[in-house]
Amino acid sequence: MKARSILRAAWLAAVLAAAGCGRLDPQAELAAAADSLAAGDYGDASIRLNNVVQVDPDNAEARRLRGELALLLGDYAGAAEELDRARMLGAALDTVALGLAEAWTALQRPERALEILDAAAPSLDDDPVYWTIRAEALLRAGRTDDAEQALESAERAGEGGTRARIARARLAFARNDFAAAEEILRQVVSAAPDEPLPLRARAELFARTGRLDEAAADLLHAADLYRVASLRRHEVTTLLALVQVNLARNDLDGAEAVAERLTERAPQAALTAYFRGLVEYRRGNLDEAAALIQPIVNASPDVIQFRSLLGAIHLARGDLGQAEQQFRMVLAESPGDPAAVKLLAETHLRQRRPEAALSVLKAVEDAAAEDPQIGLLSGIANLLTGDTEQGLLYLQQAVSLDPANELLKLHLARAYLAAGRDADASAVLEDTLGGGPAELEADLLRLFADVRAGGPGAANAEAAELLAEFPRDPRALTGVAVYYQLQGETERARELFEQAAKFETEGATARLFLAAALVQEGRSQDAERLLEQVVEEQPENAQALSALAELLTARQAFGEAAALLRRAADHSASISPRLMLAQLLIRQGDLTAAAREIDVAAKAAPESAEVVAVRGLLAFAEGRVDEATKLLQQAESQLPNRLGVSLALARAQLAGGQPAAARDTLRRVLAVAPRSLPLRLVLGDAELALGNAAEALSIASALKAEYPAQSGGYLLEAEALIATRRYAAAASTLTAAFDLEPTWPVLTRLIAALQLAGRPDEALQAAEEWSAANPNHVPGRLALAGLLQNDERYDEALRAYEGVLDLEASNLIALNNAAWLSHELARPEALTLAERAYELAPDNPAVLDTLGWILFSEDRAQEAIEHLSRAAELAPQVPEIRYHFAQALAALGRSAEAR
Repeated sequence: MKARSILRAAWLAAVLAAAGCGRLDPQAELAAAADSLAAGDYGDASIRLNNVVQVDPDNAEARRLRGELALLLGDYAGAAEELDRARMLGAALDTVALGLAEAWTALQRPERALEILDAAAPSLDDDPVYWTIRAEALLRAGRTDDAEQALESAERAGEGGTRARIARARLAFARNDFAAAEEILRQVVSAAPDEPLPLRARAELFARTGRLDEAAADLLHAADLYRVASLRRHEVTTLLALVQVNLARNDLDGAEAVAERLTERAPQAALTAYFRGLVEYRRGNLDEAAALIQPIVNASPDVIQFRSLLGAIHLARGDLGQAEQQFRMVLAESPGDPAAVKLLAETHLRQRRPEAALSVLKAVEDAAAEDPQIGLLSGIANLLTGDTEQGLLYLQQAVSLDPANELLKLHLARAYLAAGRDADASAVLEDTLGGGPAELEADLLRLFADVRAGGPGAANAEAAELLAEFPRDPRALTGVAVYYQLQGETERARELFEQAAKFETEGATARLFLAAALVQEGRSQDAERLLEQVVEEQPENAQALSALAELLTARQAFGEAAALLRRAADHSASISPRLMLAQLLIRQGDLTAAAREIDVAAKAAPESAEVVAVRGLLAFAEGRVDEATKLLQQAESQLPNRLGVSLALARAQLAGGQPAAARDTLRRVLAVAPRSLPLRLVLGDAELALGNAAEALSIASALKAEYPAQSGGYLLEAEALIATRRYAAAASTLTAAFDLEPTWPVLTRLIAALQLAGRPDEALQAAEEWSAANPNHVPGRLALAGLLQNDERYDEALRAYEGVLDLEASNLIALNNAAWLSHELARPEALTLAERAYELAPDNPAVLDTLGWILFSEDRAQEAIEHLSRAAELAPQVPEIRYHFAQALAALGRSAEAR
């Protein structure tokens, strides 16, 4: 022990002596570090730079080089920190600006990157790299036109190299010109086959357009190149993308191999354990998956991605109590998470607790008209509680949304049988099972007709006879499996579907049913693998393609789902896959592509009410309210009791100023769906629009009682109270709503109600608490700044607006108001801020008024008059603007005009 202490002391003394005697020459060490960086010897560069910083922590050049090294290694947070510190220590802006901008863009802070680039523009605007990095930031901010201008400036400044061409490809992709993007990247990869960055960019393009095999190949090559270059962080990031692509391809062997490589390269990373666990879960190795996921849930209990997977593992294992616990904890963190809600509802159904499932599903009731899975779960739950009519309505709605889902059709047939509609049930089942020998056809129809007539199990003997007579006929096996599915014997049904699949040589009916049964058991991954096998064998099977697309949509793999639906549409005589694709594109906001698909469907089926309905949804999404109303009215007349169509029609009627028509539409459909939350909420809005606040309050009161965990009833009640000037009561109701749903839209209503109630201090406190808890939320920070400004706390308001600009340098409201307050407080930056706002919005009257008034206050009335006159022209109803214009006219001696 004593000897070791002496050795440690001697070592420490040697280090201190080396530093104290100046044996380390910082300049020489910095030069050597720069050489190592240039040579790609990042380990040596890191050691040398650390040596310099240890001796001289405030060495600006060492900090700058450490930032550049962090950028090369993919440590963007570290790069931003080091480069910012270098700047504070005196490093010239033009030496750190490009690196800082690149780091902030990678950290999803493009506005901050653009602010830095703006400041450095005078010394760097002749550098093509400057314009390329600027284009990258603009693309990340969604400003495609500005990004194109930046790339044009880069070309004028010189050769931007590989990086500029990749940015050009990303611009093409952002504009949905996939062919141009791919061609640019093909040329870049051909010219530089050993550069990983172009491969990563092309892989991203392939993945987002559903070409997963090609994406996987590019990512694997890029990861290998990063490994050779000893860029571990980049390699790990690429491997994380690769494992997700392999999982999307359902290549579990490939995903497992990548997960093993991640274990080697980043053994302590939580995402490594997560993806290893996900692979085991997808393989059905549930105990192994749980062993991997449980520790990372313990270490990071607030990461709902980890906890959701753990819940899904418990559900698949049949540990329903533990699954319920995990999903409830996910919902405690994220109350509106639709995936967790549906999984918890499924858990309750498997626990034989349909009332609990219905209670949980209330949280996503407003999405039932658009999500077939919610319709399925709600339909099953209502059937199990004995509410056959309501169950039938949900299932009809679900089947209309997802016509390729065999499980939905089974439950719809079951509901028809329970309601005594044998002919409808037989039609669904006959269509589902297809043709066959006449004798078998007759036996199957008799079997299903006997289900309702004889009660549960009454047709068991007939089912057994069918199996004995047709033991190897996949249609007979499938038909009997359907019978057991309708009887609620899901495990026996699945076993028969599996047998039928073994004998199936043509088509894929049994396997489609088997996939649906697997989904019902919570084995969506197994269902996906099965459907992928069908698609591989039968690439033109539209039903299998559509069913697989639905599973991909459920896990938000929208690009892959869209690609499958396009294939299904091309190989199907039915327009259903194409309309499913159009609705998916509308949900994604790609309205131009959706219109193209609808036009193709319309040519194939010009009289289809389904086409008319989807065209109406598109018109509403595009803001063509009158046209949407006409189309949806036409569709609703041919598709009665279709909740989604009726709800869309009512919303269009309200938006078009027809509240009485909207009320009539809603009352008509509520006669068959009296418990629908979204229908009743929109009915409340219609009553308010008609001036019937008392009726709206009555609707709100009922919704609060029936849906106590939902904020919808509270919000409707608050709107009605505000309409009757009962502001204090509205504030109280909105406080309760915010407790249930602590989101920004609810809080904005609460703040407004508090102000109307004459309680500005409480409104300000609410905004302060939100901003403290959500410091990067721009709307919240803006609201706080506005409240401070209204309270005439101008210094604090200006700091608040400056905080917004730190987050979003081009925020017009913050720029304009900061300019005004700076002027009021006699700050020198007022005019600069006003000019920046004017560059962004030269036709905004408030911006023109601010800039004009500041110019006028600086005795530049001639310049001011142009802006103030334009502001008055654009906003003639605003007295303050006209007053400023008049003062400027008077200052120029134009008294008559001023009067």
